[in-house]
Amino acid sequence: MATKPFVDQKADAVHGEGHRAGVASGVIPGICLIGCGWWGGVHALALKAIGPRVCRYFASQNSDHARDFARRFDGTEIPGGMAGALKDARVDAVILALPHHLHAEATLAALRAGKHVLVEKPLALNLEEGEKMVRLAEDSGLCLAVAEEYRLSPLVVRTRDLIRQGRLGRVLFVQANTIGNFRPPQRWKQSRESMGGGVLLDVGIHYIDVLRFWFGEPERVWATSPPQINPEIGGEDSISAVLNFPNGPVANLRITWSGHPPPGMSAFELCAERGSLTFSYQKPWLTHSEPLPPDHWSQRVQGRLPWRIERRLLPFLPKSRLRRLPVEDDDKIGNRALIHDFVQAITCGQAPAVSGMEGLKDLRVVLAAYESLRSGKAVPLP
Repeated sequence: MATKPFVDQKADAVHGEGHRAGVASGVIPGICLIGCGWWGGVHALALKAIGPRVCRYFASQNSDHARDFARRFDGTEIPGGMAGALKDARVDAVILALPHHLHAEATLAALRAGKHVLVEKPLALNLEEGEKMVRLAEDSGLCLAVAEEYRLSPLVVRTRDLIRQGRLGRVLFVQANTIGNFRPPQRWKQSRESMGGGVLLDVGIHYIDVLRFWFGEPERVWATSPPQINPEIGGEDSISAVLNFPNGPVANLRITWSGHPPPGMSAFELCAERGSLTFSYQKPWLTHSEPLPPDHWSQRVQGRLPWRIERRLLPFLPKSRLRRLPVEDDDKIGNRALIHDFVQAITCGQAPAVSGMEGLKDLRVVLAAYESLRSGKAVPLP
């Protein structure tokens, strides 16, 4: 759903018909980052990169943190934490970088205060809260966006282009990997209540969003998990989930905070009828493997040599052609693109790349995977 641009909101406010008093045409919008912690710094850096297109504000329950962010990221501290930011007329939109269990409450409060919202994933901890958030944003004409920056990664966008162009043919399998030995820098991640889940909800939801971006809605999900290793994590530290897409691939997610990745591990591996595609978020290219053409010299050699020689040479003959498809944009995970997209949404009235409804669909898949983890059975998704 598109949101009202600032100029329309101002006109509505003048005539007594708007949800809030917007900013006048030509005025730079004010965006306040609420939550000046570890990941808040990532958003603050991207906000600073926007430059003079926005006025930056920072609020935190710890005033020292807000003051430090204002100094480091060229902005202004707003006293009083979130309550102060929501009352401040200079603030037109907020970015919520808060613990998971606060997302719904903070988002609803911001929307009621007439602020556009970019909330960290997950959208909420249950579907009822998520639906309430989405409904309020729609009813108020305000923007509700979810921080699923991976969807905006140039690597992810280029891959979708190749899929839609038919370069790979039909995609059969997808392997998604994120493996690391993680120690939570935030204390709230050590609590199941504040986390609402584990590694799947915190990190795996990014990969689920990318798969939905490429292939649409999965029809069922099955999940399993090895015994817990890392006691510092409130939820599961490792999980494997299989997603079936109608008329599409079978995707397997392999996610852990208690493992050591092999060298050169890819974030995504796509196996398709006309080749394969892999990429890592650390490298600015896709690796495309495609079948050799019939006139390739290795194809001509086969069948023309004595069988004893051919049998010995066969393991060394090339089987496919590898190509690197460079991605020039260095915003590999999409952090800067996320903030740029949010600014565009609130100033031009366009829908954000990942709306509240998209975040709700991601959450639905994660919760179905948790249901499967408890029951041991595949869970259908309507």
